[in-house]
Amino acid sequence: MPYWESKPRGDVPFRKPGGIIDITVHCIGTPRFSGKSKEIIYDQLLKIEFFEGDFLGSGEYTLEPRDGKTKIKFRFNVKTNNLLFTLASPFINIGKIHSDVMQKGFKALNSYLSQ
Repeated sequence: MPYWESKPRGDVPFRKPGGIIDITVHCIGTPRFSGKSKEIIYDQLLKIEFFEGDFLGSGEYTLEPRDGKTKIKFRFNVKTNNLLFTLASPFINIGKIHSDVMQKGFKALNSYLSQ
């Protein structure tokens, strides 16, 4: 929060394959979608399948140790699954909005973890 929030769904924790989270992004249009953890390599990789909601596709977090810190990357490979987002996509840069939200989230996370 305030950019991105997720809530667990079901009995399987998201840190285990098959765990599900429901995601809300607080930006233009307030997209909502659900992700299922598919592959997890502790401290290295998290692959997610986005299977329901405004975006469908996949995501991948990679973590790389660097100079006593961790570099986090996130790849978001999805298609819109919402008529409004599909119609608006030629006029707004969804990739840029996604990047901005993720950058703000990573900066907030870094600030929180360094306290």
